[in-house]
Parts: sequence; structure tokens; C-alpha cells
Amino acid sequence: MLRFCLLVLMLLPSVAMADDVKVEGRWNTANGPLTISRADTGEYTLVFDKFPGKVAGTLSGEAMNGEWRDVVKSQPCATEKDGSPYWGTFSINFYGPPAIAKPAFQGILALCEKADEGFNFSGELSE
Repeated sequence: MLRFCLLVLMLLPSVAMADDVKVEGRWNTANGPLTISRADTGEYTLVFDKFPGKVAGTLSGEAMNGEWRDVVKSQPCATEKDGSPYWGTFSINFYGPPAIAKPAFQGILALCEKADEGFNFSGELSE
């Protein structure tokens, strides 16, 4: 299923580049509200209201990639990063008008070093 979702993401038409899609702001997701903000360093932070932890990444075009710590605590990794056994990577693809009414994203929160295992998540800009 995860590979199917990744394939769908790759096949989505590039309807808008990240410059056209608002990335920063408040997003509605199935896992509750998410806030994405850009630091002075150019790195983006993602903060879920319901989940503690650190999520940070970089934006290239319409794709954001990065790492997370202590967000999903369902399965500990065999190794620790920054003192936590709960870590992994994430990848998000943003898209927006004119194909859809509001900016949105599809992503995966991958567990540990397994880039193809994890949780799919999506969101729509709430503002």
C-alpha cells in the first residue's frame, strides 16, 4: 500500500510549484492540526498539536524532506538518534490550485532507516 501511495505521488501532475503553493501556515490533517514555519536558516519546522517531538526539513521545489524524532512512538528503532529510539525521515509533496481549491500535501513519515515503511499523512491548508 505504501509503495502504491508513493507511486501515486510521483504520478500527480505538477500543477503548481512550491513558490505558488503556500507552505507556511496552519494545516488540517487526519492527525490533528499541524503548523509549518520557516526558520531564518531556511529549514522548515513542522509541529503537530497532538504529538511532541521534532520534525525539520528542507524544501526543494514542491517537495520537502527531512527527519523526525519522538513523534511516532509505536515501534522503537534498533539504534538511537540524538538519544531517542523513535526517529525516521519524512517526505511531503505539496500541490495546489488550479487543480484543487486549496493548497494541500501528501506525505510519508518513514520509520527508522526504512524509507519505504511508515505512515502516510496528508493535509489541507486551513487558512
